[in-house]
Amino acid sequence: QGQVAHHTSHMTSPPTLLYFAFRGRALACRVALFNSLGKDGWKDERVSLPRFKKTPKPPQNPDRVDAEYVTNNLPQLNLPCGTKVSQSHAIARYAARMEPNEAPAHYLPDLYPSDAKGALLV
Repeated sequence: QGQVAHHTSHMTSPPTLLYFAFRGRALACRVALFNSLGKDGWKDERVSLPRFKKTPKPPQNPDRVDAEYVTNNLPQLNLPCGTKVSQSHAIARYAARMEPNEAPAHYLPDLYPSDAKGALLV
């Protein structure tokens, strides 16, 4: 299950997607982030499995907001405001519906369908 953690921060960095060095569950997230933010508008941080396994994982409670990973799962999207989201479908929907300030040349505004049946088939 996905989890959202909110954390107050004054970061100025772009959103960061954390996932392993293969396609898996993060492929749709990467496509949607690239569509909305281009190549340089977000970070694609590849996490090695040994690094992920070594990272301390506190129990699921409000204290996890300061943990490196909010759940024991990836992908995870870290937003500049400090919010951390760990659910691939939610991340992909969020990224696909973003409206960039300056749309990249390849931008598709309807990457994620707004109608219920279309959304069901994504």
